[in-house]
Amino acid sequence: MKIYLGAMALFAATACSSWGTLNTAEVLPPEAQPLGTAESAATRGRPTKWQKQTFGKLVKLVGHTYRGEPLEGSTEATADIQSWDWALGGAGLSIRHALEDRSYGGETLVYYDKATDGLAYVYVTNAGFRTEGVFEIAEDGSWMAEEDVKGHASIIKVRSKGQLRSDGSLLTASEYYQDDAWTAGNSFLYREVLNMSPVLDIPKPD
Repeated sequence: MKIYLGAMALFAATACSSWGTLNTAEVLPPEAQPLGTAESAATRGRPTKWQKQTFGKLVKLVGHTYRGEPLEGSTEATADIQSWDWALGGAGLSIRHALEDRSYGGETLVYYDKATDGLAYVYVTNAGFRTEGVFEIAEDGSWMAEEDVKGHASIIKVRSKGQLRSDGSLLTASEYYQDDAWTAGNSFLYREVLNMSPVLDIPKPD
């Protein structure tokens, strides 16, 4: 079963040497570059001071769409498309994603949680399960997340990490907790694309 962080979905098997800080030199060619600048970025408006303080460098992703290529070792072979936008009148982030073959996808809502004074999110999928979690963003544009899975047959937790790189691309990786152990999930390198959006096949009635 495929599980992503929003993005994030989020978000996949780690191709790094350890679960800690992402070591992009191990998994990315130095010539990797983003593909373009989304037209919507120019019209989305500047983020407010509160949005910058709350969501950190994630505000740079708003108004952009990315295509993620699976990295070596990933359990998913199909590219993933994800789009970022503001939600809740600017109080939250919305991340829509779908595999390029339209078979699987979901939506993530990231929001400020007053109870914990941090960021939390809810991820709903077209596969009949959802996740809830929290994550932390570092000043260098990297993040770590952990979520509880509801409604899945075997996976009960997912932990993921991501990094917004200086060239504008995104690196994500995740692991799944099942059968009392963490196992490798998916990993993607996302680059910005134009004239693309996440699309899912409409379910057919039984």
